[in-house]
Amino acid sequence: MIIIVFELVCVVLFNRSVVLATRTPEEAEIPLRWKAWHTLLAAVVSGALAVGIAALTWLATGVMLPLWLILITANAVAVGCKLRKHRHRIRERTALQALLDRSSSSDGT
Repeated sequence: MIIIVFELVCVVLFNRSVVLATRTPEEAEIPLRWKAWHTLLAAVVSGALAVGIAALTWLATGVMLPLWLILITANAVAVGCKLRKHRHRIRERTALQALLDRSSSSDGT
């Protein structure tokens, strides 16, 4: 039980730091309270998917994975998706900025 409580505390701290680190200027207008709820809902959905996959694994192989491993996996998937989306936004913003810089420099020539 202690490992699950410890893992949940770590999940909250880790998710909160990822939300703050991946916050874009456009998202600065969105209240952090809403982002916290969004993160909680994403964690619940990824947890439900992880439990479903663990149940299917148990039915297929007869081996039940530990609950703390399922929770850590669900958190890793949620954070990974969040970081992937953030990297995609950075690439889009960089490409757009390069396009804008190139077109403004070619106007003068």
